[in-house]
Amino acid sequence: MSCFKFFSYFLFFCIVLFSAWTKSAFSQNSFSELEASEIYSAELNIVNGSKWYYENKFKGNPFLYDNGFTEGNVLFNGETFSNLTLAFELFLNKLILIKKVDNENKELILNEKFVESFTLKNAGSKDEYTFVRKKLPGVEGIKYYHVVYNGITSCFIYHKKIINNRVAGDYLGEYLYQPVIYLKRGEEFRDCTNKRSFLRLLEDQKELLRKYIRKNNLSIDGKNPQHIALILEYYDSLAH
Repeated sequence: MSCFKFFSYFLFFCIVLFSAWTKSAFSQNSFSELEASEIYSAELNIVNGSKWYYENKFKGNPFLYDNGFTEGNVLFNGETFSNLTLAFELFLNKLILIKKVDNENKELILNEKFVESFTLKNAGSKDEYTFVRKKLPGVEGIKYYHVVYNGITSCFIYHKKIINNRVAGDYLGEYLYQPVIYLKRGEEFRDCTNKRSFLRLLEDQKELLRKYIRKNNLSIDGKNPQHIALILEYYDSLAH
């Protein structure tokens, strides 16, 4: 074997060893940084979330349900985890997992990059709501959306809360619920926030829909998604 060939093999072997060493060193450094940070590595392989803090500075609460946590399931990085205790925080659009560890509750904001979808049981009823993390065509950003209806017409709700700073007393502000309803019209989604703007998007059957809503005492708002689903099911039956 020539000296040049021997040197080439030796150099290749050194590069492989160095690559393995640097990979191991990087992993160790990353793990050390992880341990030292405010990042939890939760059970059930639901990882890479951040610790959640709740500061009671505002009147009301930032959750979808007033009682906060409820039972639900999460499709996380391709794997489904069931019977979890979850809360949907609407001010920051975050999904929170609560887990009891050593008799102490640990709250974790699940990393939305890995959350594909989740379901929440509606407190006080048998309803179960499904949410997906996606970008709607024509709407800016990737968010968690409530899947309301997925027929010929599609409908999602973006549940959100804002803070009204004009509040007297001991609070710095008040959480206000301001959901946005999205209907697919053509290739894009259009937003609406009340009955008038909702019917405007369904102009071709507006009068029949108005009668149907009145007859069945239905509401068009984020707190009654099942009403919206009934209206859209009726609309699809008219249009086709």
